[in-house]
Amino acid sequence: MKITAQDMLRFGVIDQILKEPAGGAHRDPAAMITTTGDAIAQALNDLRNLDPDAIRKQRRQKFLDIGRKLG
Repeated sequence: MKITAQDMLRFGVIDQILKEPAGGAHRDPAAMITTTGDAIAQALNDLRNLDPDAIRKQRRQKFLDIGRKLG
């Protein structure tokens, strides 16, 4: 079974795909670390204005939806 990042995005398992540096993440780990840190910071910022109950409900629904979406 071949599951790609695009498949995982389509099925709702992941929220986004990060663009790797030319040649892959192993060629420029510092750039990939920066990209990953920026994505995490943005995700946390998006949650900042939500109350904990709303975050739990969204998270629960996300996991319930995995596999139900056909993209």
